[in-house]
Amino acid sequence: MRNYVYIWNNPNKNYIIVSGIEFKDIVSIDKNKNYLLLSHESETAEYDLNTRFDYIRSNKIDNLLKEDIYSFGNFSWVPYTGEVFPMLSKETIAELLYFNHITEPFGKILFDELLNEYLAFAHDDGWFLKMYYDNFQFINKILEKINKEFSCCINTSEFRKGLYAYWIDKNGIETEIISDDIDKILNKRYWKHKTV
Repeated sequence: MRNYVYIWNNPNKNYIIVSGIEFKDIVSIDKNKNYLLLSHESETAEYDLNTRFDYIRSNKIDNLLKEDIYSFGNFSWVPYTGEVFPMLSKETIAELLYFNHITEPFGKILFDELLNEYLAFAHDDGWFLKMYYDNFQFINKILEKINKEFSCCINTSEFRKGLYAYWIDKNGIETEIISDDIDKILNKRYWKHKTV
């Protein structure tokens, strides 16, 4: 995790926007997951001939984490459960390709074949993360991790409403404007602290 987190929730479209959280932080929440890699540059991934998707099993995840994930640029993934990479329907493949291309779901967020909890798209690992969810269970785990890391307390019921964003750093927790423009938020924060 970086030395700050900017996070907000869009309850109408079921996604969160985060800056400051890296892929390794997400993986550490549940180390037993496997990952379907939609957009990546990993040399560790395995290739599935049926779907033509790459994936990585939980027992190889440490190898992926040793790679420079930031250098991938765009990186999207879907967690999945099971020892064997699942057979995916044509509809599921199409929906996953759509998500990877447009960075929003075509319809579904959860897929029966994958038993996934979310869909994730990141740009420059740790800089920008957009995560779509169907239920709030995994998002609660992310909030718990942030609370523990920064010794703070994000009010989950307020966060779920999506009224404002949160900025969390060593100085504590503050509300912040809601924006997809991470550069704008970080520049504002930089100049705010520069003039103090």
